[in-house]
Amino acid sequence: MKHLGSYKSYNDAFIDFKEKINQIYESSFILKEFQSKKVLDLTKKILESDIFLEEEVIENSEIPLFENIFGDILNLLNELKALDNWNDNYFWLIHNSFLYFWFDTISFFNKDIKNQLIYILDVIWGQIQNAISKWNTDFPLEFMLGVSFLLWKGKEELLNYLNNLKKNFENSSFSELIQNLIQFISLGNLPIDVFSFSDQKLGIKSCITILIMRFGGLDDCKIALKTLNPIISDKWEQILTNDDRLIKDSIIRDWITAKYIELILVKKIESESILKTPELPYFSISPREFERLIYWIIKSDKKWINVQWRGAAGKEKGKDIFATKVESNKNWIVQAKRDKNFSRKDLNDEFLKVKPELAEYDAEGYLVCIAKNASDDLRKAGEEIQQKNDYLIELWDSEDLNFIVKTSPRLLYEFFNY
Repeated sequence: MKHLGSYKSYNDAFIDFKEKINQIYESSFILKEFQSKKVLDLTKKILESDIFLEEEVIENSEIPLFENIFGDILNLLNELKALDNWNDNYFWLIHNSFLYFWFDTISFFNKDIKNQLIYILDVIWGQIQNAISKWNTDFPLEFMLGVSFLLWKGKEELLNYLNNLKKNFENSSFSELIQNLIQFISLGNLPIDVFSFSDQKLGIKSCITILIMRFGGLDDCKIALKTLNPIISDKWEQILTNDDRLIKDSIIRDWITAKYIELILVKKIESESILKTPELPYFSISPREFERLIYWIIKSDKKWINVQWRGAAGKEKGKDIFATKVESNKNWIVQAKRDKNFSRKDLNDEFLKVKPELAEYDAEGYLVCIAKNASDDLRKAGEEIQQKNDYLIELWDSEDLNFIVKTSPRLLYEFFNY
């Protein structure tokens, strides 16, 4: 996909991050005293698991692994909450870039997890605000701490913070940058030279990039990624060539921060680019793969339970997928039809074939998923079948499937290599 820097996809960017983290561990550089080693360790642990894509439901076997990782994240935050030295702005930036990257994934699994994280972050932010009131701070420190901890807040709260920051630094060289960011968040207009203020400050540049990811559009994110890529390459080259322990510690920390932000950008650009694609190529996959796609969709939807792919052995005809609808606690039969010309007659014929199984399964309804746009006549045929029989009839066409698949990175990668 275009505009993803040197990567073809988000998955490529993720694998590159994973390989380079392993390379750091395998190098002769001793990491015991690395300042942000807990984030590095946790990053390695998560990268080596399979739960890194935004997906609403995971396999039951993966839940203990995720809960274990979430426990590590909470322990990390509670340790940070106990600290009394808030002056290391890069220290906070790396932790919050890490959390921001995993935030969507975390919230998909359990809303309580999201609320626990936000609560702890609010407590830490309150402690930092108390500390800031006693400092003679410079702009980079206040800006990076503020943006890092207000990522979780709404637009109005972030704008209030920036307006107060503007008053505190209105006579400084940063006042124009703050005004540009206020204008961008309020109106969506990104000044082209917004990065010129941060040529020597990776932390400021990273925070600006995070704001762009949060409030910007596709083109804004492409500009931010283009700006960030050479920094990441330069930091990696320094990691490979620099032998000074203290300097290398700082470089690794900066590289991890930038790498997390790069991943978020790549994911957003890829997702929004896919959403702009009018039609996914369902006819480029085999009928059996299309059937498997429908199985994955039903399996990952919390509205269904007891999902069984009866056609997995290749012997079932007509009754592809058996499932129970949670709302009614009634059984359904789901069928996938990747026919280019699926007509009224085809729907009637398929229903007659599956009708004995509907009775045998004591089913409430029959769901047909097709790989093309459904015509009005086809939908009307479904309504007529329902009126004449004791079964509910649902029809999902390519547009219905687009809505589901385009918002699922796991499905996009598994079936279409996006």
